Amino acid sequence: MNLQQQIGRGLLLAFAGMASSRLVSFLADLGLMRLLAPGEFGVLALGLLVVNALGLAHSLGVGEALVVRRQVDPETCDTAFYLSLFMGGGLCALAWLTAPWMALLAGPPDRELVAEVLRWLSLCILFQALAGVPGALFDRALEFRKKFLVDALPTLVYALLAVGLAWKGAGVWSLVWGRLGAAAVSTAAAWALSAWRPGWRFSRARARELAGYGRYVAGAALVSFVVVNLDDALVVRLAGTEALGFYNRAFLLANLPATAVAHLANRVAFPAYARLKDQPAGTGPLCRRLLQTVGALSLPFALGLAFLAEPFTLGVLGGRWLPLVPMLQCLAGYGLCRAFLSNLGPLFNALGAPQAIFRINLLQSALLLALLVPLVGRWGGMGAALGVLAGTVLSAPMALWYLRRLAGPGLAWQALRPLWGPGAAMALALWVLRALTEGEAPLVQLSLAGGGALLVYGGLLWWWQPQILGGAIKLVQGKSDE
Repeated sequence: MNLQQQIGRGLLLAFAGMASSRLVSFLADLGLMRLLAPGEFGVLALGLLVVNALGLAHSLGVGEALVVRRQVDPETCDTAFYLSLFMGGGLCALAWLTAPWMALLAGPPDRELVAEVLRWLSLCILFQALAGVPGALFDRALEFRKKFLVDALPTLVYALLAVGLAWKGAGVWSLVWGRLGAAAVSTAAAWALSAWRPGWRFSRARARELAGYGRYVAGAALVSFVVVNLDDALVVRLAGTEALGFYNRAFLLANLPATAVAHLANRVAFPAYARLKDQPAGTGPLCRRLLQTVGALSLPFALGLAFLAEPFTLGVLGGRWLPLVPMLQCLAGYGLCRAFLSNLGPLFNALGAPQAIFRINLLQSALLLALLVPLVGRWGGMGAALGVLAGTVLSAPMALWYLRRLAGPGLAWQALRPLWGPGAAMALALWVLRALTEGEAPLVQLSLAGGGALLVYGGLLWWWQPQILGGAIKLVQGKSDE
């Protein structure tokens, strides 16, 4: 099987895994929002803020370094495993011991609860460290079937465990035990499916090589984490856990469709780009097709959310979540930008330029720091939504400059130019159909306006630019559209 066929089959399987996992996760989140209060989501979000930051630091980019290495021997794998495990165990212990101090971000009524939640969630760092090397070896070998199982099973476990416990009245602990159960199942599945087992080998030379590449990847990931989560920290500090619950749910809902599509492409893009490192002529066309596919699939989700946030909130979540509406409308644009720009990360990393994404994220974090403090202080969660959108738009030119330099001129324009017409037509259809269905029940309005506008977009795209949908289908099937 050639590389293109592997990429195509990988996309097909990754799409099936992503679609099923995201659908289950999305439905579980909607059910949990019906059962739990906004403040309980705020407590979990604050706990995950600390745990995820430490979880990013534990690997030092070791997984990505294994994927891009030309040769991987048992000694290298063993060294990567023990390096990751040492960092993961140390950071887990650090989080457990310092939880009371980290909980100071929350208001006085919630600090003890946040500290306890943080302690238990810190075990997720250890699970991630244990599963890091098997997961990287799956990516390196393009073993997407195994990755599908490792990703799909934990989502199902989380949905069943969290919703079941919330139904029984467990409150925020239903979210905590759901996360821990999913992490444990993911780790167990990775080891059960992996043929590799660690030996008692550790090479300082290999560790320096892995860390040498990984420092930029880990640095970029940490800065990216600051970019994505600085808003959460400021909202909880300046407005409290309930405000964070509203903003965090709006952020996740607005980003879920777009980032799911980007996640699909990224899962295959990084190992594929890495294999094409010595074939620069194939990198540009693959990048263009992936960017075009991400844009074509993300745009209707963003437009639908921007126009139909209110009927969605009233019909699906209930009236107590109405403060989400303006945040969802603002963050829909952010989700679209993020889906497109995040797809550039695998390209930069695979081409040996991880410093590019690090510098882009560093600029974005500086912009966010300047924007978020005054905006959150004045408007709380809505100010955070405005700040992250502005910070992303202002940092986009640097990302596009690196894209031009590393992959060739005009790629972004070539990928997105054909989408403007169908996108404008869908926006107009949403505006007209929303007005025509005014006064209907929220779910009826959501179905009629959303379904009708989606038909307009898909039909116009097929009639006007059939090569976009055809190229996406061929790419999923592993065939060339060149």
